[in-house]
Formats: sequence, C-alpha cells, structure tokens
Amino acid sequence: MDFSENSPGCDVPELSEITVRRSSRCRRIGVKIKNDRSIELTAPENTPEKVLLETYAKFKPWLASQLEKLAGLPEEDQAYKFEFKVGGRFFFCGKSYELQKAEKSGASVITLHEDCLLTPSEMPGSIKLMLEAFYRRHARRLITGKLEEYSRKFGFAMPQININGARGRFGSCNSRKELNFSWHLAMYPMELIELVILHECAHFREMNHSPSFYRVLAEYLPDHRQRSKELDKWSRKLSLYPR
Repeated sequence: MDFSENSPGCDVPELSEITVRRSSRCRRIGVKIKNDRSIELTAPENTPEKVLLETYAKFKPWLASQLEKLAGLPEEDQAYKFEFKVGGRFFFCGKSYELQKAEKSGASVITLHEDCLLTPSEMPGSIKLMLEAFYRRHARRLITGKLEEYSRKFGFAMPQININGARGRFGSCNSRKELNFSWHLAMYPMELIELVILHECAHFREMNHSPSFYRVLAEYLPDHRQRSKELDKWSRKLSLYPR
C-alpha cells in the first residue's frame, strides 16, 4: 500500500482499506504499522464494527505521525523494491549486487562474480527460485563457519542447524539445542548475522529472554544492543522481498 505525503502528516487509510484480524485470544484492540507500511488492526473476535471504527479513528493521529516519520527516513533506510529481472539489484552480506545475464554459461544456479550476480535465466520466476537457492546455500555456509568459530571460542558443542524460509523470526533454539536460521539472513551485513547466531547460542545457557539471558549475550557480544538497532533498520529495508 502506498502512502502519499500530505500536510500535516501523511494520509491514513480508512478501516476498510487495512487488514483487520479478529482473534478469540485477543483481549483489546491494537494497531501496528508493518515494515511495508501497511496497517494491521487486531481485535477481540466479537468486537462490533462500530467499536472498531470509533477506536480506529482515535488511532489515526498517531498513525499519521508515524507514517510521516517513515516517509522522512533517509533513502538508505527506505524499504527496497525488488525486481526479479536482469538489471535488478539484490543484497548479499549487506552489499548490493546487480543481477546480470551469464554469457555462454552451462550453470543452472545464480553465482556471485566479483561485483555482480550472474543468472543463467532471464525469467522472473526462475530468477526468484534460483536466488532462494543461492541464499540458502550461502546462509548455511556463513552460519556454519561462524558456529565453528564460536563453539571453539565459547566452549559449547557444535550444534545441529536447519535453514528455513522464516520471515519474522531469523533464528530459534529448541530444548535439544538445535538451531534454526532463516535464509533471508544471507542478505544482511555479517555483523548482524553474527548477532542472530550469538543470540541463539546464548539460549544454550538461558532458554528465555530474562535479564540473565541478556547478560550472557553481553558476554558474547558487548555491542548487541547497537547491532539490534541496525538489524531493525535492515529489516525495514528488506521487508518488501516477495514471499
């Protein structure tokens, strides 16, 4: 959804134009602006439409101010619009690479070559599938290498890992100390990949997000709070990558 600037603030869509989610587990009406700047309202299952309209109207001034702030972000912090075609640009380890057509190549995968990505196909659907495969294999390589380094440095056993396609959760750790990571991480700068890995490794000692957990994380990564802020910025930047 696109929002144009207005004075004052930005235009706020009507209730009928946003996503409304009703849930029996929801206790009160809430609203949030998602990374792609769309708005989502959550409400208890049987909330009358009139109450939704009245409550949403109260949220509108706040939404307008927040959308205005987002519109004023520097260009490098704006959500990037991806195009799956030759000439499109894609991120790897925090750097932007142009996608170029491979000349006389028998390859069936996208490869990294100096300052560009090379694709054997120009079809958008094929490019999208090959990019996911590219990110999956490099995410596994990068994460495995870092885990080997950290297991030696911090003295824990090398864990089993799985690479998935999760969007809202970069990593997770289960009770068996098995780690799951999203292949989307391969787009992010290495210092942010390190943050996610060490966050999950800290769960080997604290399976929660208590103050004790963050003390462990601070032992592993003293600047984790600053890196978390950068992770939020990059998450907004890459939020429009198509599912």
